[in-house]
Amino acid sequence: MDLLESLPGVGSMFSLLGKFFSGKAFLIAAFLPALVFVALNLLFVVPYLPSPVGAQVISFSLTLPLLEEVKIEGQGLFYTLAPVVIGAALILLNTPLIKLYEGAFSWQRNFLFKPLLERVRRRHRAKHEKLRALQAEYQRVAAQLERGEGNPQALQLQLASLRSFVGEKPSASSIEELYMDLFSPRGLGWELPFDEARLMPTRLGNAFAVIEEYPYRRYGMDGVTFWPRLIHVISEDYKTAIDNAKTSLDSLLNSSLLSGVLGLEFLVMAGYYVLTSGDCTLADWFILGWAGSWIVAYLFYRATVTATQSMGAQIAACFDLFRGALLEKLDIAQPRDLLAEQAVWRNLAKFLVSGDAYYYPRLSEGTGSESR
Repeated sequence: MDLLESLPGVGSMFSLLGKFFSGKAFLIAAFLPALVFVALNLLFVVPYLPSPVGAQVISFSLTLPLLEEVKIEGQGLFYTLAPVVIGAALILLNTPLIKLYEGAFSWQRNFLFKPLLERVRRRHRAKHEKLRALQAEYQRVAAQLERGEGNPQALQLQLASLRSFVGEKPSASSIEELYMDLFSPRGLGWELPFDEARLMPTRLGNAFAVIEEYPYRRYGMDGVTFWPRLIHVISEDYKTAIDNAKTSLDSLLNSSLLSGVLGLEFLVMAGYYVLTSGDCTLADWFILGWAGSWIVAYLFYRATVTATQSMGAQIAACFDLFRGALLEKLDIAQPRDLLAEQAVWRNLAKFLVSGDAYYYPRLSEGTGSESR
């Protein structure tokens, strides 16, 4: 140990690793799910492995290099080292795992999950096409009124019926009525992004797409560009809330993944006993474990989607409350109205991303109606 401590930088490295492995995010989001996964393996998988393999797992020992006095043996190795290794891998692979669950990889969108993506698109169009048609009609009538064509009073009434309320309720088939339907607490607008180009094949992918779309639709802010900057001006309360929400999200996601892996192990064990010993009773128990593990994995996945939506509400609030502070930090004057603000954020994104005007964020269909 003295030798290790005398090596340049090793002391600080151990300090950094100690902080990482003792951090709340690591313990809750990665180590705890990994510990449960390892314990379930030792209870339900290892005892039923072929004798040579099971014996090697139980009797396996590890002597750490340069630390000969530290020796971990048998199940103690798996209870201590395996959860740490698995947890560290989960943290390091967090972004690819989220992309995997989003269905964001090209082989998922174009092949494996293509039927799911088409179904999501049909559901999206069923709700949004009518709204876009009403918006297009509104713009046509407004342009006709501006050009002085037709009866002004009749055109004004038509605009009112297309857009606004009648008394205390939205008029039938009005733009507001459809917006209220989409963005009610259980509406489709909280599940799917408005822009069809952002649609993803999975619920989790669409939950993240809604988060990314929110600041652009409201303020013209490219969320991916401005979030790394905005996070430095938000209050500590919001930082803590978002960190806690992300930890909860990662914990649920990792639990879903490891439950799915455990289910695969049960399925392999069932196949092994059917093909080798013909023990159908034990194989049936493993098949039951496989089904139960995948049900649990799905429930954890749905909980992950809910946690993502909750985190998205916190992030949206940050854009609502602190974008002015970001402009102040960037030494840019506060815009006079919403239209001017949208232009400021879009032009600023051009400068930050490419240093000039050659930057074209993905615009949603019906962009002209966003400022209303």
